[in-house]
Amino acid sequence: MRILIWFITLPLTLFILSFAVSNTETVEVFFTPFTSSVDIYLSFICLGMLILGFLCGALYVWIHDLKQRGKSWNKLRQVKKELEEEKKKEHTDTSLPIAS
Repeated sequence: MRILIWFITLPLTLFILSFAVSNTETVEVFFTPFTSSVDIYLSFICLGMLILGFLCGALYVWIHDLKQRGKSWNKLRQVKKELEEEKKKEHTDTSLPIAS
C-alpha cells in the first residue's frame, strides 16, 4: 500500500512543482463587484484552485459520510449499553446465595 501511495504522490508532486516553476508570469485578476484588480502569479492561481477543489471535495465527503458515522455512533452506544446491562446482570446473579 505504501508503494502505491508513493507511485501516486511522487509524480503528482513533481508535476505540481514543475508547473509552479514554469509559470512565473503575473496575471491581472479582476474581482467582478469591485473595480480594483490584483496582479498574481499564474501558478498561485492554479495551485489555489487546486487547493480549493481539494477542500470542496473533502467537505463533500465529510457531509456525505455523516449519515454512516451517525449509524456507527448509535451502534456503539447500543453495544456499550448492552455490555453495562450484562455486567449488572452478572453482578446481581453472583450476589445471590446459592441454595443447596
